[in-house]
This record gives sequence, C-alpha cells and structure tokens, in this order.
Amino acid sequence: MNRIIRISISRLLFMLISGMFLFISCKKEKRPPIKSPDIYIAGNEYNGTKRVAKYWKNGKEVLLTDGTSNAYAYSIAVSENNIYVAGHEENASKKVAKYWKNGEAIHLSDGVQDTYATSIQIVGSDVFVAGYEYNGAKRIAKYWKNGVAFVLTDGSQDAYGQDIFVSGSDVYVCGIEYNGSHLVAKYWKNGAEIALSDGSNDCVAKAITVLNGIVYVTGYVSDGLSIYAKYWKDGVMMPLANSSGAIESGANAITISEGKIYCVGNEYTDGRDVVRYWKDGGGNSIGNASAHSYGQDILIFNNDIYITGYEFNGTIDVPKLWKNGKEVILQATGAAQAHAIAVQ
Repeated sequence: MNRIIRISISRLLFMLISGMFLFISCKKEKRPPIKSPDIYIAGNEYNGTKRVAKYWKNGKEVLLTDGTSNAYAYSIAVSENNIYVAGHEENASKKVAKYWKNGEAIHLSDGVQDTYATSIQIVGSDVFVAGYEYNGAKRIAKYWKNGVAFVLTDGSQDAYGQDIFVSGSDVYVCGIEYNGSHLVAKYWKNGAEIALSDGSNDCVAKAITVLNGIVYVTGYVSDGLSIYAKYWKDGVMMPLANSSGAIESGANAITISEGKIYCVGNEYTDGRDVVRYWKDGGGNSIGNASAHSYGQDILIFNNDIYITGYEFNGTIDVPKLWKNGKEVILQATGAAQAHAIAVQ
C-alpha cells in the first residue's frame, strides 16, 4: 500500500531555502578521479621469422623474448606489482618451460626434453606453474612449486597439465590423459587423480577454479560425432547452451563472480568460429560474426566482463580484448594472439 507524505508549502519553502544557504556556504568538494584498472594480457606475435612471447599492459606491448627463437606466453598473474608470465621458449631443438618475472626469465626445465608451461598462479611468495614434459616416449602432466617439479602421471600414456588453481594448502591441476583410445578429462588434487569422464569418448579439461571447496572445471566433450562445451561442478557435468545451428563448441576458461559461473570459448556456426561466453550456462556470442574469432580467457572485475582472444582478419590473427562486448585491438605489427588476462 503506497503511503503519500504531504508536506506543507511553508515547510517545503523552509527546506528549499535552508538547502540553498547550505549549498552556498559549503565549498565544492573535489573528489579524486577514479583510477582505471591496469589490464595485463599474455600472448605472442610473429615477427616475420619467429614467435615472440609478450604481454600487453593497457594495450601497449612489452616484449619478453628477443625474437631469435620461437617463444609463447600462455598465462599471466600479477601480485604486489610483480608481473608473472608463463610459457615456453625454444632452444636449439627443444622447448624449455619457463616463466618471466618482471621480464626476467626463470627456467623450469633443462632443455633436454620438450617441456611446456601452460598456467601460473601466485600465492603469497609461492609461484605455482602447471604444464607437461616429454619423457622421450610420452608426455607427463606435472606442476612446479617455486621451480620444484611434482609429477602427476606415470608416463605410460600421454597426459597434459592445462591449468592450475591453489586454494589454501590444496593444489589443483586440470588436464587430460590418454587411455589408449580416448582422451580422459580429469583433475588432480594434491597429486590424487579425479576422472571427469569415463573414457568412452574424447573429453578435455581446459581450466579449473575452486570456490568454497567446490571444484569447477570447464572444457569440451565429444559425442562421437562432434564436440560441445561443458563444465563440471564437483564432477557433475553441466550443459552450456549452443546457438541454433551450432555444429560444435568448446570452452577454454572459467571464473566465478558473485555466485555466477562464467566460461569462455568458441562456437562454430554458419561456417565461422565465433567467440562465445556463458553465464550460468546461458550463451552470448561476441566479436565479428563474419570472421573467425577465438575466445581464450575471461575475468570479471568491478562487474565488467573482460575476454581475451584473437580474430582472423582474412590475412593474419589480430589480438583483441573485449570489455563488456566492446573490442579493443592490442598493439601488434604482425600476426598475434592474446591468451590470458589479469587485472589489477
């Protein structure tokens, strides 16, 4: 029931006049400008002969390698104004897993076998990196804590560590392991394996996060004919909506904000790969519908949705950031890809 408050004309005039005197007697307070967040994006660019690992700060590039050998940056984290980027760089013949702290390279492998760093997280003064290493016959999923390696698989089948998340004293790594006929999506908690698929069809775990003890993993699942984006909540597979006519889809990253679950990846429809993100399972397509585009990472900051990726312009890949669906082209002179994002 609406209540109507009647104010007498004299009372209204008194309030108005009092307000005028108050306004006149007070100086206008100067408020400091609201500082825009700093946006960091990891990726790579082709210089005409080699791939150069780099990151962008607010759209401006910072090179991590000199371009004399191929190098790739896949993950980024910012802690206490220190910038950490994980990836790999080729030596004469092998891939060397490493991360860069404020541009200085820290090697995680000795260069004897191909080794890859795929994800990085900073917890206090500890640096956690996920990845995988070739043992001469198979690829072994693993992670490093402050440079010390922890092996997750026995090397009897190919396995890949894709993403890492640390919650308290627990270390979670998601990835895939081949069972002899199919890829099995799984994650490891403190080294103990938890399978997310039964191995009857190919399934891939790409990214992991943990909130209030609940483990969320995203990736994609094959039905034997095509693949579709999914996520798992404590091991239970959850759907991600596809557009009408979509042939396939896949999710590459996951984050949670204010109880909402966000995933990002791609959907193939009408002859094009299009960036797609999902909020609590409902899908939204962004980017240029007439060009191939690829969503790589997603982050929510101050209620803004940041998505990184790249778009093929018909000639080269163009690195991009989408903020609330509006694109920002990142500085690059050659073909480049934007993979991961951090905001501070």
